[in-house]
Amino acid sequence: MAPQVKDKFIDKRNSGLIATAPYNFVSLPTDICVPKGWKGIDVDNYKNGEAIYDSYLAYVRDFGTHSGYIEVDITTKTSTLVGGYGENSGESSFFAIHNDEPMIPGSSLRGMIRNLFKVVTASSFRQGEDFTEKSLYYRGVASSKHASEAQSSYMNSMQLGDRNTKAKDLRKRGFLVRSRDVDGVHWHIYLCASSTKEDCRTTDYPTKKVNWENFDRSKKVDIVIKCLNAKGRNRGRNNKYAFKWNKATKYVVPNEVIEAYKSDERRKGLDVLTDCAAKGALAAKYTGIPTADLVAPCFFTLKNNQVIHFGAPLYYRIPYTNSIGAHVPTTLKTGRVDFTDLVFGLKEYWGGRLSFSDAKLSEASLKQGNYLDKKVVPVALLGPNPTSFQLYLDQEKSDKRSHWDNTDATIRGVKQYWHRNETKNESDNSDVTTKCKNRVKPGVTFTGKLYFKSLTTEELGALCKVLFLGTGSHGGDLGTRNSKRQYKIGKGKSIGWGSISITSKLFLEREDVYTSHAMWSSDGIVPMHKDWPIEGNTNSVDALIESFDYYAEKSMGPHYTSLKKSMNELYIMMDPNALGSDKNAKTEMMRIGNKQDTRFVDRTSLLPVEKFKKVSLKGNL
Repeated sequence: MAPQVKDKFIDKRNSGLIATAPYNFVSLPTDICVPKGWKGIDVDNYKNGEAIYDSYLAYVRDFGTHSGYIEVDITTKTSTLVGGYGENSGESSFFAIHNDEPMIPGSSLRGMIRNLFKVVTASSFRQGEDFTEKSLYYRGVASSKHASEAQSSYMNSMQLGDRNTKAKDLRKRGFLVRSRDVDGVHWHIYLCASSTKEDCRTTDYPTKKVNWENFDRSKKVDIVIKCLNAKGRNRGRNNKYAFKWNKATKYVVPNEVIEAYKSDERRKGLDVLTDCAAKGALAAKYTGIPTADLVAPCFFTLKNNQVIHFGAPLYYRIPYTNSIGAHVPTTLKTGRVDFTDLVFGLKEYWGGRLSFSDAKLSEASLKQGNYLDKKVVPVALLGPNPTSFQLYLDQEKSDKRSHWDNTDATIRGVKQYWHRNETKNESDNSDVTTKCKNRVKPGVTFTGKLYFKSLTTEELGALCKVLFLGTGSHGGDLGTRNSKRQYKIGKGKSIGWGSISITSKLFLEREDVYTSHAMWSSDGIVPMHKDWPIEGNTNSVDALIESFDYYAEKSMGPHYTSLKKSMNELYIMMDPNALGSDKNAKTEMMRIGNKQDTRFVDRTSLLPVEKFKKVSLKGNL
């Protein structure tokens, strides 16, 4: 049954129901935190790359005073799988180099820490790195169960009206044709001859999706669209559409329309370019066009006498007008240099001042042995699915559900996974599962190092803030640490894998190391590092963290409140006990096609982190 809530934090559009998911989102700041010395410098509008690099060198020279390393002990709290290299398709095993000893690659540590560093420092969102400008596709709009704002938008885009309105149908039947000549590749759709009611009928499921057998006699082909239920199973009877070739009228298909169609990674039905197509000599013979090497029947829609989208079924998938990037706040889509740029590097301008070693098994874990679970399990390692707009877009601003074509809708924030007890998520469906083996068991410790060079006090403070969040106790504001906080790494986060704790120690290079006579002592002992272990002296780490907090508050002004909100949400999501005894029920993936639980098909929205934490469920899912 769907979960019932006993307090006020419910989705009023689905009274008494809340959406559950193994993830949620840390809110975005309202502006970025710009490091001192970089205010007003926007690399997107700054034409002189050499001058930008010179500014960076001057910044490091003037403010970069701290070098050394941070030693990290990483202990697995749940089964952990950091995928290795050279894996066969459909398989995943823990990263290892020799003797089958698992290790966590430095690149994986870097990615995890960098993502948290961006949150902690209120850094920008960059195209190609944090988001893409591609458009997503409408999902599941033909079903009456999906009666929503998105469905209305879909119907209007083709001027279909709603279910009770008679409107002009812009969809047409045609043949998509690709031809090649000396001028390159050309795409056109040739309008079919007028269709009749007999050209659409039901039929048993055929042996072929598109019948190309009788084209010599009638120039007519049939395309059969499987009628699927919510679970993707065939209903037995299907729709058959007849397409009659006509060479009289053709329309240009822009290359961007073709590329958009190819980019739809979540299409599960017929693919026009592969499943429906006749290719090579057969395409040329059918069309009578010598240069044609592909022909496929399809439905399509025109705007200003040009093809804007196409597909195989009558209710084919179409892209949203607005891209993902259109929903990122403009204040965050900026070329202003931020803390992440300066510490981790900024593409073509400069490299990072951090380096990460691989984290290897600790001596204790290596000696103990039996650290791998070698059982092979098929697991659905599902990726992001932003077409579920009720989960990925902020739904707090309106009583109506925002979707990707709402111009005022914004993305919810930075995706983070809840810590939950491990669940069995095995499947026999080879299309969606990965065979996982050699998972590291809970209670295994890895040791690694993070080296830094010439960091400013604020930069090192922000880095410490990330790495000391789960160590010790500290009475402060944004610098608060909690020994119970855990991090997430690797695969299978949605089923509880990849929860780890991190214990950190800071080692600083002596500032006088290059001038001290000890460096040239006859005994060969060089005092390169001074140990500041957290157990012995918290003041050093605390002071660094507080230096960043103080700077962030001062430089961000009123926007600092949004950073505090982001951090509070991050703290909640890093706490494995934040959701109490209901944590697995509250972080369960909603099932598609469950007749007793219609939350997903009804587009029930996901509550923000703080509200979600306060919700209590009446019973189990």
